[in-house]
Amino acid sequence: MTTLQEARRERGWDCTDVAEEVAAACSRPGEEQIRRRAYEIYLRRGGGPGDPLEDWLQAERELREELVRARQGPAPGAMS
Repeated sequence: MTTLQEARRERGWDCTDVAEEVAAACSRPGEEQIRRRAYEIYLRRGGGPGDPLEDWLQAERELREELVRARQGPAPGAMS
């Protein structure tokens, strides 16, 4: 009986490649999340004039930072 790892090796699948792709995908916010956050940023400034691209980029930054913090877990000594 072939193990899962052996089967992957036979097919040329490298599990580390897959793990890296999954980790990268999990560290990027989705387009819909960014769109919603950019809209929230627009609303925070009262719906006034602004730069939609800047809103998008700010939304992306905020969401990435939140993902990083969530993956790192609570800071040592932080109260739960």
